[in-house]
Amino acid sequence: MRTEDGIDLFCEAAETEPLAAALRERGATPVSPAAAECLRVERGRPRYGLDMDDATIPQEAGLNERAVSFTKGCYVGQETVARLHYRGKPNRHLRGLRLARPAETGQELRLGTRSAGRVGSAAVSPRFGPIALALVRREAAPGAQVAVGDRGNSAEVVALPFAPA
Repeated sequence: MRTEDGIDLFCEAAETEPLAAALRERGATPVSPAAAECLRVERGRPRYGLDMDDATIPQEAGLNERAVSFTKGCYVGQETVARLHYRGKPNRHLRGLRLARPAETGQELRLGTRSAGRVGSAAVSPRFGPIALALVRREAAPGAQVAVGDRGNSAEVVALPFAPA
């Protein structure tokens, strides 16, 4: 499947290694799972179970363009998704965090005295330093400073994908 980041390949589990070998034979360079994870975070691609769950609306996670059709038939949750798309603003948004220090998944984010969300996927990027993804309340707009956890860490909320400062 073609994506804005390249191509995602889908295959039966038993075909994974033969497909990987064929790609290497044609010049593909293997990367570590940690490097692939860091690139995913840099690009702002949420992972189910870490950055979103079954309570996340597609607009919150930035999935409308690649995962929602407003012209095809009915599906569960269509009315909520369509109403939010045409009339409303989501209460939360998937954003990037430029962290002062590395953070752990699940740490609370605070904007002043209010809870603003939780850290999702986190990585230390060779390009951007400590970064993370988080679903944050809309009050924590890009440029806002949030407290991370309870040990004095902080972060700047940024739009995705990450870009050089």
